[in-house]
Amino acid sequence: MARRLVGEPLQYILGEAHFWGISFEVGEGVLIPRPDTEFLVESALRHLPADFPSLFLDWGTGSGCIAIALLMERPGARAIMAEKNPRSIAWAWKNIRRNKLNGRALLWHSHGLGDIPVEKGSLDLVVSNPPYIPTKNIADLMHEVRDHEPHMALDGGGDGMNYYRTLFHSAPALLKEGGALIMEMGDAAQAEKAKTIAPNSIILTEEIADFSGNPRCMVWERLSER
Repeated sequence: MARRLVGEPLQYILGEAHFWGISFEVGEGVLIPRPDTEFLVESALRHLPADFPSLFLDWGTGSGCIAIALLMERPGARAIMAEKNPRSIAWAWKNIRRNKLNGRALLWHSHGLGDIPVEKGSLDLVVSNPPYIPTKNIADLMHEVRDHEPHMALDGGGDGMNYYRTLFHSAPALLKEGGALIMEMGDAAQAEKAKTIAPNSIILTEEIADFSGNPRCMVWERLSER
């Protein structure tokens, strides 16, 4: 009760959060999985074949909830789970072991897409729920989020678009022809901005709204170089 009264998230107190029907270990230093991010998983599953092996990158994996949900649904898939926050990496590793996915998931301490250990044109999917809150808006978040969850997982720079720019710059080259880049979006304005900064090597194929009708996920597919 005392911890809740000062705003500590219930999930941190209990040590777990539920996402996609799976229980994940969480605590200080990692973003708590949100139900809205399940739209990202649903979309990604449509782009990961169920009947033959695939390889995908979850960039900014946090607790590992997205990648682990996909691996549980696609037994033939393998994942690279990239994260820059060492404290989040510790939680992701606990969740990988908890779900016995050690042999199918590579957890990578990454500072950018340029250091991912994968050849160009080898990924079936890049999926990301990047930090997308504009820096000036961090102070206005609910105090449970602002004062307890890691700002590294929230702060998307001046306009909230910094990490979308990074993904657009580097992710397409990692994808196979026809591979998908799928990202969670912050709001409608960011979704419209993303359309104007996406490179010509990918094409927007799908926009997914949440239950409130707000843009939640956007899907781009890698075009042929021919």
